[in-house]
Amino acid sequence: MNQDRSADSAATVTDQSESSVQWLRRLVLVEPGELTALFWSAAYFFLLLFSTSLLRPVRDAMGIAGVADRRPALFTATLVTMLLANPIYAALVARMPRRKFIPLVYRFFAVSFVLFYGLFIWSGETNRIRIGDAFFVWMSVLNLFATSVFWAFMADLFNSEQGKRLFGFIGVGGTLGAICGPAAAVILTGNHVWKLQPITMLLIAAVTLELTVRCVRKLSRHPGAFESLHNTVILPPREPGRGALEGFGLIVHSRYLLMIALYILIYAMTSTFLYWEVSSYIKHTFPDDAARTSAFASIDLWSQSLTLLTQIFLTGRIIRLLGVGMTLALLPAITLIGFMALLRYPLLTIVVVFQVVRRATHFAVDRPSREVLFTVLGPDAKYKSKSFIDTFVYRGGDQLGIWSASALAHFNIAVGTVALPLALAWMATGLWLGFAHQRKARSAIAP
Repeated sequence: MNQDRSADSAATVTDQSESSVQWLRRLVLVEPGELTALFWSAAYFFLLLFSTSLLRPVRDAMGIAGVADRRPALFTATLVTMLLANPIYAALVARMPRRKFIPLVYRFFAVSFVLFYGLFIWSGETNRIRIGDAFFVWMSVLNLFATSVFWAFMADLFNSEQGKRLFGFIGVGGTLGAICGPAAAVILTGNHVWKLQPITMLLIAAVTLELTVRCVRKLSRHPGAFESLHNTVILPPREPGRGALEGFGLIVHSRYLLMIALYILIYAMTSTFLYWEVSSYIKHTFPDDAARTSAFASIDLWSQSLTLLTQIFLTGRIIRLLGVGMTLALLPAITLIGFMALLRYPLLTIVVVFQVVRRATHFAVDRPSREVLFTVLGPDAKYKSKSFIDTFVYRGGDQLGIWSASALAHFNIAVGTVALPLALAWMATGLWLGFAHQRKARSAIAP
């Protein structure tokens, strides 16, 4: 009798497990053999964005500390640092297998967080602003390199068709991390029970980055790692070439990569325009670093909450329904509408809502679609060209944006007057990329 009951219980658990898997497959459009890689990819992205999002409010509060406006200088320093870091990263990629250099990148940043924590603890008040400026620049570099490495790995692990189906759900893991990060910052720095110093977040982020290395090792042992799961065209896996400058050369000689670079350049410029508006409003509305950190974290929290809902229910279906090109045109359209509204109603509420909607659209729809563009390319483009575009080109757009915003503010001209034509050009670039990706995907599966 007991054996029968045990057998019935086991059967019930099995049925419930199979039912849960079937429900997940309907929601995510996941196919057999993809579930394990999907889980570890989402966990990897969760931990990565938790660590960076935990520190983003701290970084942004440091960026507007003090009386003088140092934002243009900080963006210039970030661009120079990115220019110096790219050849070092490219040389690392060229000399180490991906299974080794990906964990090394994250551990290097984790150690840097511990070092910054020590500098903040042992420095006097007179040096804190300078160290805060250095941390602002370093975090700006980290955000792009860490995420670029993640998506390059995903473009290795999954092919184009899988990316359209699965990148949205993988993004859910990142969104949950990006929600938990600022939420933890608000709770730990603003709660009267905890009331930790913002710099304590550095140690938590360092531990979290070490956990991302565990996920990378799990995925690296997967049979499909670095050669695409169920790839339509079976190619022998290969590492990026030995030349450190190959990635830049590929961009110069590829219209496809040049257009991706242009797309990201305009995205970065318009993002900086909006960041300028948001940070200016917050600086004049909230009196101190703690209140500003909480305000930045609240914007992050609302943005990521909206992102999560979109990713769970809509992202994969939007990309499959509209295609990559039309999906890439969505964020430029929202940017066009948002800056038009801001020109008409220059209010804190408008700029915050605009920021929340724009960031949610970027993370939930635009970023997964953009990463699909790289699934039809080789490892040199994924790890060298992509890194250069995601870091130096991105920060170049930041720099152009901050210079333009500063100059426009000097002459009392709204940034929206420049953002509107940029949004139109951006939209056309996204549509062109969609058609080009479709052609490359078809040629890749042609017999």
